[in-house]
Parts: sequence; C-alpha cells; structure tokens
Amino acid sequence: MASLTCMPKQIDPKLTESFFMNFVGVLDASVWWQDDELHAHLVLSDNAWFGPRDFQRCCSEDLGIHQTPRHISVALRRSRAA
Repeated sequence: MASLTCMPKQIDPKLTESFFMNFVGVLDASVWWQDDELHAHLVLSDNAWFGPRDFQRCCSEDLGIHQTPRHISVALRRSRAA
C-alpha cells in the first residue's frame, strides 16, 4: 500500500510535462508524484528519436535532477496510412 506523502514545493510536475511536450514526436506527457518520486508516461509518435534514458538526461540537464522523473514509461502511437 502506498504511503501518503506530500510533494515538495519546489517540484512542479506541470513544468516537466511542458518540457517533454516540446520534443518532436511527443504526442502526450503525464507527470505525477508517487512514493516520493516523480513518474512520467509519454506517448510518442513512431518518428520519435528519443528513449526514456534520453528524456531523463535532457530533463536533468535543463530542469535539474529534482524535476527529472525517476521512472518513465513510453507508449508508441503508429501513424495511420491514408
């Protein structure tokens, strides 16, 4: 059972979501606080160049370690033929 914890004031999941949405190929980003860590779920188009580790590295470099999700899950959305 998950324990009830408060998110530190200096962490803003919406800032990290906005950061991820600026990458080419990111269709949707969700970031949340759970079990004292940031988590993210990204929906990527099939032409996305980055994987979870790449997103973590960029996020850490640009926003700082406190804004970087420890766990990132990825779902691919394939393009539909016309």
